[in-house]
Amino acid sequence: MPSYKRLEVHTKTTDFRAATRLVEEPELPKASANSVVVKNHYVGINATDVNVTDGAYTGSLPPPFGCGLDAVGVVLDVGEGVTDVKVGDAIAYRKLGAFAEYNEVDMAMVVKVPAQPPTRFR
Repeated sequence: MPSYKRLEVHTKTTDFRAATRLVEEPELPKASANSVVVKNHYVGINATDVNVTDGAYTGSLPPPFGCGLDAVGVVLDVGEGVTDVKVGDAIAYRKLGAFAEYNEVDMAMVVKVPAQPPTRFR
């Protein structure tokens, strides 16, 4: 089974680079009931992501925890009860820990997007 990488916050500080590290996971996530597994194509970084690394929005949540909140990708697997999307659909989602090559995402946080997102900015 293939491995994948994700970014995690390992210490709380205002220095984003010092707060985060790349972690290799030994196997891809699996879709549980009412969730999907997505292969990320794009992630968004904003002020909230930087504030998460210094604890502004995570309060007493102790590191390590996932980094990033927003991403767009393609569905690789669907869990039991998922009817709104299928394998191959493009989706956008919100999840703490979005900065990863792959993620399992609850369908409550998923929205379907156009099939062919742009491949470059103009």
